[in-house]
Amino acid sequence: MNIRNTLITFLTHCSYHKEQCLAAIAAGKHVLYEKPFTINAAEAEKVFAAAKVKGVYIMEAVWTRFFPLVLDLKKMLHEDKIIGDIHHMTCDFSLQKDMENLPATHRYKDINLGGGALLDIGVYPLMWSNIVLDGSVGSSASTPEVSSTMVVIDGVDHEDIVVMEYSKTNTVGVLTASLRAKGTEEFLKVEGSKGVIIVSGPGCSLPRKVKMQVEGEEERVMNYDHEGMGFRFEADSVAKDVLEGRKENLIMPLEETVRVMRVMDGIRKQGGVVYPQDERERT
Repeated sequence: MNIRNTLITFLTHCSYHKEQCLAAIAAGKHVLYEKPFTINAAEAEKVFAAAKVKGVYIMEAVWTRFFPLVLDLKKMLHEDKIIGDIHHMTCDFSLQKDMENLPATHRYKDINLGGGALLDIGVYPLMWSNIVLDGSVGSSASTPEVSSTMVVIDGVDHEDIVVMEYSKTNTVGVLTASLRAKGTEEFLKVEGSKGVIIVSGPGCSLPRKVKMQVEGEEERVMNYDHEGMGFRFEADSVAKDVLEGRKENLIMPLEETVRVMRVMDGIRKQGGVVYPQDERERT
């Protein structure tokens, strides 16, 4: 099988994702689609239903989930329990985008393009909260109680604060995203009963280092250097799936995409951000 002739990947505005995906599926192509997968959960569910009928592979390209650092961290937290029971985490993804001076048609500001912080970068702190506070994905993942607030200007969110509370494990995550200020390289902090883990890198989507402070032990630092940005980890996983006949990925299954889209739908509802696509899906 020639992967190049059977799989399409898209890097377009999320407002176009649903229609482009459906067109690729209708043509019998496997699809790897950039996050956020669609504008809302309803669009994602329609795309996945079409893929199932056509029998093609499809996945949301949440590339960071495939990094060796992320897979190792998940094991350290939930299998090795290196810092004991997890109590609390904070995660921030903030970029300085000079929002006041960008044109209204810019993708960060245009409501028709799914503008705002949440869909563009807020999806990453949500990803980290699942990895740290849950560890399972899709239908196996827990359902946290979500509360949030947004700074909304001209219909799109410039700042987001989200609190994820997992009552079953008595854990909580505080997540922030901003398009108006640059964050620090230490973007993730996890606090447990036996220590603290800090993850850092050029951005929330590009982790490079894990620092562990475990009670009674010397501080340890694990550096994860690799060639390029790291897209190959995701690409290798998808190629293996397609070659072996699978229709979805175990690390990033379809239900995980829908689950996160539903969470973001709820966050936007609390913040008062409504996209034109939301209205169309309700009609």
